Amino acid sequence: MTSIAIVGAGPQLGLAIARTFGSQGFDVALISRNRDKLDALVGSVRLPGRLVPLVS
Repeated sequence: MTSIAIVGAGPQLGLAIARTFGSQGFDVALISRNRDKLDALVGSVRLPGRLVPLVS
């Protein structure tokens, strides 16, 4: 399985990248400095691969 890490994940570009790669079966790691915004972002994404939220 292939993975991608998105640093600075946000509700527009980061979300679009996560959906694009996630829909192709990639495991997606979303990295953000804001836990609340990251939780909201993760809640809006449903992917066949794994989605891992990380806070820096």
